[in-house]
Amino acid sequence: MFSCRHSLITSFKRNNQWFIPVIPTAVSRTPPVYISALSNDNHLPVPPVSLSSTSPNTLPSNTSPCRLWHQRIGHLSLRNIKRLLQFNAVTGLPTLPSTNLDICHPCSIAKSQHRPLKTPSRNLVKGPGDVILADLIGPLPEGVGTAKYALLIQDSFSSLTAIVPLGDKSKAKNQLKAWILRFNNSTNYHVKCLRTDNGSEFKNNFMDTFTSANGIIREYSIRYEHHQNGQIERTNRTIGEMARTCLLEANLPAHLWPYAFKHAVWVFNRVLHLNETKTPYELVSGLKPSLLPLRTFGAKGFIYDPLFRKDLTGRAIVGYNLGITPDSKGWAFWVPEKNSIIWSDSVKFDEFSFYNAPPKAIPAIHDIQVENLFDPGTINELQKQDAVIQTLSASSPVEHLLPITYDEAIRSVDASKWREAINEELLSMKEEDVFKVCTLTDALKHVTPKDILSTKWVFAKKTKPDRHKARLVARGYRQQYGVNFEETFAPTPTFNALRLLFAVSVKMKWPLRTFDVKVAFLHSLIDMPIYLWPPKGMQLTKGQVVCLNKALYGTKQAARCWWQHLMGILRQIGFKPNDEDLSTYTYRTEEGTAILWIHVDDGALTASSEALLAHISISLDASLRIKWDEEVNNLVGIKIKQTQDGYSFSQPELIRKLISITPSTITARSPLPANINLKSNPAREFDRSYLQRIGILLYIAQGSRPDIAFSVNYLARFSMATDQTHWDALEHLIAYMRHTLELGIHIAPKQEVRGLECFVDANWGGEGNRSTHGFLLLFHGSPIGWQSKRQATVASSTCQAEYMALAFAAREAFWVAQLFRPAIGDITPHMLSDNRAAISISSNTASRRQMRHLIREFNLINEYVIKKKILLQWVSTHEQRADIMTKSLGWIKCNEFLQFVGAYL
Repeated sequence: MFSCRHSLITSFKRNNQWFIPVIPTAVSRTPPVYISALSNDNHLPVPPVSLSSTSPNTLPSNTSPCRLWHQRIGHLSLRNIKRLLQFNAVTGLPTLPSTNLDICHPCSIAKSQHRPLKTPSRNLVKGPGDVILADLIGPLPEGVGTAKYALLIQDSFSSLTAIVPLGDKSKAKNQLKAWILRFNNSTNYHVKCLRTDNGSEFKNNFMDTFTSANGIIREYSIRYEHHQNGQIERTNRTIGEMARTCLLEANLPAHLWPYAFKHAVWVFNRVLHLNETKTPYELVSGLKPSLLPLRTFGAKGFIYDPLFRKDLTGRAIVGYNLGITPDSKGWAFWVPEKNSIIWSDSVKFDEFSFYNAPPKAIPAIHDIQVENLFDPGTINELQKQDAVIQTLSASSPVEHLLPITYDEAIRSVDASKWREAINEELLSMKEEDVFKVCTLTDALKHVTPKDILSTKWVFAKKTKPDRHKARLVARGYRQQYGVNFEETFAPTPTFNALRLLFAVSVKMKWPLRTFDVKVAFLHSLIDMPIYLWPPKGMQLTKGQVVCLNKALYGTKQAARCWWQHLMGILRQIGFKPNDEDLSTYTYRTEEGTAILWIHVDDGALTASSEALLAHISISLDASLRIKWDEEVNNLVGIKIKQTQDGYSFSQPELIRKLISITPSTITARSPLPANINLKSNPAREFDRSYLQRIGILLYIAQGSRPDIAFSVNYLARFSMATDQTHWDALEHLIAYMRHTLELGIHIAPKQEVRGLECFVDANWGGEGNRSTHGFLLLFHGSPIGWQSKRQATVASSTCQAEYMALAFAAREAFWVAQLFRPAIGDITPHMLSDNRAAISISSNTASRRQMRHLIREFNLINEYVIKKKILLQWVSTHEQRADIMTKSLGWIKCNEFLQFVGAYL
């Protein structure tokens, strides 16, 4: 191999480069040394080297000057970097060794292509400004500043390029006009011709008027002939590749793509392009650009923080480079600790360290992976739709027009009310001994600075009575498992349990009260030490931090700590949690029976006598700060009104909010047109405003409106790819909501009606051959539960679809029957279906041969029937009340359903 007075031991390989440790043949105090060489077809040519005591970590070639400048200049090829030196096109670029780069993995991944793109010949133009090109990139995933598009503008002669992130296409024309005016004013040239495609963002009266007034000629490429605007199309690809490569290597979140594109354009304007000896920057300005301020995109930076200049703690915060800021001297940085963008020129870079992202918790809706059961394209689309519905169903509608930050609140028209709410919250925290103040020095004995959490204020408005509410929330997303949290599970109640509680109260003639636990989480002790930076509005001296004694909102374990604390108090009083729903509790002694339902801090309590209700209320007041409502009126966003024979549930305020964001005066008499048949359109893009409306409607449907359950579930399936047909159907549903603004359900159990009835129906077939089933659950004639759902398994016949529907509904009916069993005794659910074959198979009086491909969970209904846990009964199609849960019906059928469930206006 080669001769030396050393022996070789086991070697290892890294980045296609071999590292061979060499040790002396005789005993020596000389530390081990290493030699390295690139492998070539399994051969190991070793060039003459000088052996030295060098750590393997200093040897890889990815720290070479060539690799460093390759990273800095947006992963520009080594050939083009050498051309910059050859033609002396820039300043600040050192002479680089004549070596080849190793394979750059980010380049290989981000710049991979199907085949080379042939660039059309460049238009013959005489100078800058003769022809300006413009194109729109997008839609892209939503980035910082709600950007979803990017406007790309380029001078054809020099290739000088600009990019402007946009939140909406409609803003492109104003940004294009502003750029042209700046170009005319800041250079010695004037725009003579503007070339774009035929998009409405470019071809409109606004641009026609502007270009005519400024003597600019308009040129349009022929539709679908992209090569006619090929120069900017190729630039689009180049900028996109460079931005993707930078993001990929830096491991930064995707929402920072606007900065990656801006960085790519900054570099693009300062490098040479084909057959040019000057950069675009020099061709327009006449000055050589300098690369001295250029640093690797995404590189770690230690940013001087003047707020720490008098402390004994660190003076710098860690951020990641987002590129040079054109409007000021310095760089932009993303600071993960605060999830914010800052700008600074006092920074020390580590250009070979990048962001190490924490593991993802729950995938986004569009990232959910599904199992291909049959045609991959179809099943993937259908399960994406179902994922959207499930996600939205678990969410409450978002409150609009509220301040987002502390600064917004104290500058708003309601500033005095928000200050009062903030002071009230801080006073409550002090009274509850939520935290103690300690010095930062003491805190750092137990945790590292990165484990100290920041906070934010969350604002809300309560209705009836009207009041402003402020809540201090910790940014718990920065907590680390095992460091400052462990278990996080806490149960949440259901609407079905809430409606059943009210129904039981009416039937048994029990008194009922609703309540609100003030600062609920702050009653419970925190299970691990957590430190916070001082929140805004809290007056502390410099160098002090907050140590939590109680479970503050926003910490990962807060809900669990509160649940365990509440459960302990309720157990002391005499309540027991129900096995079927851990958020409902039953009290049963010689004094009587009581049932309690609670959702975080809002609850309802009913008892068999006024005396027992008063006794429990006093016991709760002794342990918790509770505000008892004088009368039942509002609970978890539902308007509850007591009537002569029961309670009405409605959500007019939420419907008004929905109507306010959909301006129209049109009304409709049915949720959707009868026999509607929409199709998925994968070519369409995700529309957030459509999803927002669906989210509100899902909450309304779950809370008080069984008549729209199918319609909302059906429209939600198209949330990820909406076209005009889906919007038309959604506007029809909103028109129906406008027509039935005050409509709600009536909880008024009747003694002469059976205890628990469940109407079950299925509509065979549908998109992707997936059937839809639904059920309506009644307690003594009052609606307490309903659902419309597309089946997860393909049914080969109507009988199979109905059988699966029965199995699904039976689980829910049996769960409800067991929920308050300790309080109201045994109730056997009656399942009503209009399919005799499905009833026979469920009753084991017919062969299940055709059902053998179904998974075992559907066979549970057979066990329920054998053990008489449920009873099956046939009902005619005309009397099937769950029909509205499976298909869109005309207004006559819809009115019949509303009358049956006792809809209340």
